[in-house]
Amino acid sequence: MQSFKTTISAAILGLVISFSAQGQTKEVKTPDPQKVAVIKELITLSGSTNLGNKMVTQLINSFKPAYPGVPNEVWDRFAKKLNAEELVDSIIVVYDRHFSIEDLQAAVDFYRTPSGQRLLKELPLVMSEGAAIGQEWGKKKAAELIEELKAERAASKNIKQ
Repeated sequence: MQSFKTTISAAILGLVISFSAQGQTKEVKTPDPQKVAVIKELITLSGSTNLGNKMVTQLINSFKPAYPGVPNEVWDRFAKKLNAEELVDSIIVVYDRHFSIEDLQAAVDFYRTPSGQRLLKELPLVMSEGAAIGQEWGKKKAAELIEELKAERAASKNIKQ
């Protein structure tokens, strides 16, 4: 049993490393410590740390069906290794690469305002409702296309006769 756990654990670790390695193609430089502090504040204010925790849960849940024989004990140990704070620390270089310290500070300042706080509070609901609307819209457009294709096929059959 111990060998099985070790093999499965190694397989899971291999998957995580392979997924991680895919995104690490750019040279990484160490950001300015002052900028790092602003980035961390932005990540905290925007709720991205909570998102990281959700991503960890989703990652594990996505692996479980692929490895149905893995005991829950192994998944629990894996979850403990997937520290969202560590992930956030790894993402800092991405913020550093794409935003100036002035842009980051402006975002932090905005998120501290009542409007920024309201946006953060309501955005998940807006995204959820928007996704539902988008699904309905997509279904409607698909139904329209199906009807058009049926009509075109019927017209084509009439012309051939």
